Amino acid sequence: MTSAPRKKRTLGRGMGDLLGSSLESLVQGNGETTSAQPDAAASATAVAPRREPRTAPSTARVFAVASGKGGTGKSLLAVNLAVALAEQLRVCLIDADLALANAHILLGLFPTHTTRHLLTGERTLDEILMMGPRGLLLLPGASGVPEMASLNDADLSRFMSGMAPLFSRCDAAVLDCPAGLTRQSLLMLHGADVIAVVTTEDLTAMTDAYALIKTILAHRPLSSIGIVVNEARSAEEGAETFRRVSHVVRKFLGRDIPFLGTIPMDKTLERSVAERIPVVLGHPSSPSARALDDLAGRLWALQGIEPCLGFPERVRRTISGARPRGGAARRNGDSLCAS
Repeated sequence: MTSAPRKKRTLGRGMGDLLGSSLESLVQGNGETTSAQPDAAASATAVAPRREPRTAPSTARVFAVASGKGGTGKSLLAVNLAVALAEQLRVCLIDADLALANAHILLGLFPTHTTRHLLTGERTLDEILMMGPRGLLLLPGASGVPEMASLNDADLSRFMSGMAPLFSRCDAAVLDCPAGLTRQSLLMLHGADVIAVVTTEDLTAMTDAYALIKTILAHRPLSSIGIVVNEARSAEEGAETFRRVSHVVRKFLGRDIPFLGTIPMDKTLERSVAERIPVVLGHPSSPSARALDDLAGRLWALQGIEPCLGFPERVRRTISGARPRGGAARRNGDSLCAS
């Protein structure tokens, strides 16, 4: 009976550390030992591991790109990450923001049919899929269809079944997840192998990133999560942003979160949105494109969990243990491989 209020205080203290005036104490660990924390600056400049193509995988590795709040550039990162991975791998990009999708815009594609038609059975998966650059497959989401933002359990399970064949055609699947803590978004995140949480140097983005990480770990403690700092003014400031968030996660949640890298502020990246051409294709030598290619390598190298189950089955199993309220999966939600 006493554990619930203690968790509330922990969340509040974590937020307080992020918002407190003494930011230096966060970077330096406030006198605590920091030996378990990787050096952020070194991680940001390390050579990314080479991505080796896999042959005939039974199911794709699923990388979810998520953020605690909107405006972090999450969708732009997800699209470029998918294109970067597609240089060596068979990749599918799934716009998991089912009601306000925009990944197709960033790729310069114009879908006739979307995930809404898959759910209703009006179109088959093959009729909806679109071919993007480097041969990646895009499953476009709907836009301006509010009912897709809060599917009930039966509809979400049916949607998972409809998209299941896609994962046997790809080595890697990238999910562009909606920002925030909606139940539907959390269920998608629980099904991913690896989750990349995107933040910026903005305090509200950092606090929301912490809240998202805390919520994910509360339901699936073994989730594989990394942090990406987007729109950083410099590598040093990006590393400092990572240290702030990771310090609070380590202090209050007991987890060391790896640093996946920094994406710098880059006018070329902004211009690529207007051009509708991913920056890794249109401007491959730009600072942002090089950083995104390194991010793809680090993400591919990050170990996930539960390789025995594909994404749709993980989500379906999580739904079966999450019916009571608010996206909360069962406490032993990490044991999804159990029969």
